[in-house]
Amino acid sequence: MTSLVEPYYNFIGFQETQSDPHLTKYCRIDAMNWACRLGVADCVQNSLSTYANLMSQPDNLAQIVSPNEKSTILRTAIEYGGQTEYDFAFNQYKTKEDTSFLVAMCASKPATVLSGLLEMLLDPNSGILRSDVNTVFNNVANNPIGNEIALDFLINRWDDILFFFSSRRR
Repeated sequence: MTSLVEPYYNFIGFQETQSDPHLTKYCRIDAMNWACRLGVADCVQNSLSTYANLMSQPDNLAQIVSPNEKSTILRTAIEYGGQTEYDFAFNQYKTKEDTSFLVAMCASKPATVLSGLLEMLLDPNSGILRSDVNTVFNNVANNPIGNEIALDFLINRWDDILFFFSSRRR
């Protein structure tokens, strides 16, 4: 699959410019998404570099990351980054209530991180908004590593989930 995607990605390129035709911008979204998911080194490195730039200038999100590339860059940086990238994303989610950072956190690879994220859903003081619980659970479940973790969480914590989200809970 990489042998099909990489030439397409190399032709389209990583960096969006204002002069890019509309169709090129759409193609770049597709090319970046596939290339980063398949671990194409240039895509991963550019995503990590862009994310590092964002971490150093968090108030300049719109100038650093194109809205067209945002989800891919955030997801890739979390997937291939470490705890620092994850913590930054969570801080951005809490301070700006930007769910794209929360969705990206669900792309994390360590099982302990994904389990911890699910546990946060049952903690009213975790910082995750109740309205975003479904988003987190669905995105963890869609992560190949998180799929089984989400199912185990649902099975093993069903009574806690029911209690936490019960309308009788005050």
